[in-house]
Amino acid sequence: ALVMNELNDAAGSVAKALEAEDFMALLEWNSAIAANFPPMSILLGGLLVPVNLAMNYACHLSQVVLVLLPLMCVTAYSEYADWDHPCEAIPGLRNWARIVGATALAVTVSRLIMMKRIGSAQAELQSKSAAM
Repeated sequence: ALVMNELNDAAGSVAKALEAEDFMALLEWNSAIAANFPPMSILLGGLLVPVNLAMNYACHLSQVVLVLLPLMCVTAYSEYADWDHPCEAIPGLRNWARIVGATALAVTVSRLIMMKRIGSAQAELQSKSAAM
């Protein structure tokens, strides 16, 4: 390490005498990289954003298709099938089914809005990468 430091100092002195800033940048590689490159966390974040957006879109879509749409269909059918059949044994059952259906509808709408926002973010990323 001592020999490398001495060689770097000697090469730096020669580069200063010859006024070769590019050569100095090669000798001080770590400081040149730190000054001209973003931190590793930002670099990895930029690389993983498209993957994260695609995974979020797939998760929202699967929740809507596999959970929320069947739940809304079942609650709508139960409301239709039991329209003129009062349930005196469980007094709050019909209200509970309506609340579940309304909640499923609200969650479905919010997930569809999030899917639209994710799609617009993906399109914006693609347009920016095409412009580069």
